[in-house]
Amino acid sequence: MRLMTPTLDTGAGPPIIRADALPQGCERRLHPRQHFPHIVDANKHPVFSRRMITLRLRSCGFATEFDFVVVQRLAVPVLQGIRLINRLGEGLFPRRQRLGWSNDASVPILSCTACGKG
Repeated sequence: MRLMTPTLDTGAGPPIIRADALPQGCERRLHPRQHFPHIVDANKHPVFSRRMITLRLRSCGFATEFDFVVVQRLAVPVLQGIRLINRLGEGLFPRRQRLGWSNDASVPILSCTACGKG
C-alpha cells in the first residue's frame, strides 16, 4: 500500500497516474485498453497511453477499486478527475476547504487554484 495525496481536478475526466508513482512490482497488473478517451494536458497537448491499472482507493473508512490511465509524463503523481467525483463525491465545500464523500466523511482540500493560477 502506498500513501499518496492526489490532485483533484474538476475539469479532468478519467483518473490518471504517472508510471513512476506506481508501487513496485505492479507492472504485471497493467492491462491494455484499445479505446481511450481523448486526453489532453493543461497546455492542450495530447496525452498518450494504452495501459490501465486497477488500484484500490482508500479514504475515510471506505475502499473502492478504480481504473487509472497510466501515463509517462504528468505534472503531479496522481490526478483524480470528475469521474471519481461523480461516483464517490457528495460535494465540494470551498469555504470549509473540504471534499465530502458519499459516506458522509470528508477530507481536507490542501490547496486550490483558480483558473489554473496558484
